[in-house]
Amino acid sequence: MWFKGYPFYAIGALTEAKVAYARLAQGDFEETDQDNFDLVFRMGESGGGHFFELVLRSDKGTAYGGWVWGEDLLVTDEFINGYRVLATTHAAGQTHFAYSRRRRGYQCIGRPPVDKAAVVLPHRVRGFQAEA
Repeated sequence: MWFKGYPFYAIGALTEAKVAYARLAQGDFEETDQDNFDLVFRMGESGGGHFFELVLRSDKGTAYGGWVWGEDLLVTDEFINGYRVLATTHAAGQTHFAYSRRRRGYQCIGRPPVDKAAVVLPHRVRGFQAEA
């Protein structure tokens, strides 16, 4: 969970996150195969909602899947590019997010409800050199 080459969240924020799992990828799967469930980290409240950080898991590996923002997260039955569309609710209404093959993660359909960099400034760890 990086932003511009630096860790975005303090370790304390990650340990306090609420973690859930979901199957976001399209296709057949074994319901008992917990190794391939995707992970959703609901971070602490920021700017009137929560950042939901996504970790996509499969037999091919694990990858950061991007973020969505809102008060509540809904996993829909609609698929785009092989992954479920996600919807969030917030004070301004509802926002949808879809998987982008080009970005290899989720992005907002339309205008994002928040600017992540403006809501929570990136944390730079003293003595840590990030590779660009």
